[in-house]
Amino acid sequence: MNSKQSLFDLQPGDVAVISSYSAFTPDSAKLRALGLVEGERLRVVRYAPMGEPIEIKVRGFYLSLDKQTGENIHVKSLRTTEIEKSAV
Repeated sequence: MNSKQSLFDLQPGDVAVISSYSAFTPDSAKLRALGLVEGERLRVVRYAPMGEPIEIKVRGFYLSLDKQTGENIHVKSLRTTEIEKSAV
């Protein structure tokens, strides 16, 4: 994949790995403290009816993020065959 993909480019059910953050912000520092670091796997659970927030599952917990925060997170999509669904 050549272009960077943000969290909001994913669809419900997609599994991805965090590759980077576009900027260091107070929000990104809080997310890193929660364990959303580069290399961490996540799964998109669902979007709210109006398109945001997005709900993700990462490290065994669910987290909802607004669009501005989610677009700051760059990810690399994984095929679901590359990962056990129970691990996310």
